[in-house]
Amino acid sequence: MADFTRDQIEKLLSVKPTGVINELTNKDLSGLDLSGLDLSRCNFNGTKLRKANLSRAVLGGRNGGTIDNADLTGAKLIHADLHGVRGNGNTILDEADLTGATLVSAQLEGTYFENATLKDVDATRARFVGANLCRSDLSGATLNGASLAGADLTAATLLGINVDIRTDFTNTIVNECRVERYTLESLHHERTISRAGRIVMQTIDPVADMRMAYSGFLSTLHLVAVIMFVSPYVWFVCQKWLLSYAAIVGDSTTIVEALGWYVWTGGRQYVSASMHGSFVFFVLSMLYNVVRIRQVWKTKKLNHRA
Repeated sequence: MADFTRDQIEKLLSVKPTGVINELTNKDLSGLDLSGLDLSRCNFNGTKLRKANLSRAVLGGRNGGTIDNADLTGAKLIHADLHGVRGNGNTILDEADLTGATLVSAQLEGTYFENATLKDVDATRARFVGANLCRSDLSGATLNGASLAGADLTAATLLGINVDIRTDFTNTIVNECRVERYTLESLHHERTISRAGRIVMQTIDPVADMRMAYSGFLSTLHLVAVIMFVSPYVWFVCQKWLLSYAAIVGDSTTIVEALGWYVWTGGRQYVSASMHGSFVFFVLSMLYNVVRIRQVWKTKKLNHRA
């Protein structure tokens, strides 16, 4: 059972409107719902906040509070504000959910983030020096000016992250870490991941993947498949065009209308017939082939520029 309730903490915050609150140091607040509270003046040194709900809460940093030696394993910090928060090598955020959290200028050297979710966090100028980020998910995170020097990013996901020339990945451990090639090229040459590190990480290159799927022999196969798809309809139009010269007087059906009924009825061509099940397949196939042609065309342009 937790040492405090939410009501007691809210009362404590109101009784002491200024200054640092030390009453929560080394306490057990596991499982509490503290969402939306301004806890920036609270000292959580050594406090247990395991599986606590801190979504949209404000913690530490700007008003003197800290989370040194705190245990936030499994805590929910979705869209929480940790601007300037300070932790240390004994601060544990393993398996915590910090989706969309603000970590601007946070000092989290040596902090444990193993299996944590940090999707879309704003960690501008944050310091993760020596932090354990094994198997963490930082997809879409903003790391402009952030330092991850010496951090352990083993099997971490860094897809879609935002970096700049100030972002520091010096001496990071990146075994099986997933990152896009564009991200690596955006880093400063003195702060980037070493060549040895790049060998053991998984570099995702969407452009190369597209070229592999839509260029060379495969592009020919795609074009042949498109031709096979449209050929019955082209043949039908040609037939109708040739027969139009011998059309019966009074038949006002145009070639476009005939083609429409041909597709709608699955080739039965009867104006009074209901929609055939193949019409849905035709629509899906048409959309797929349009996308296919577009991808082949984009790949041709890329290869031409290269």
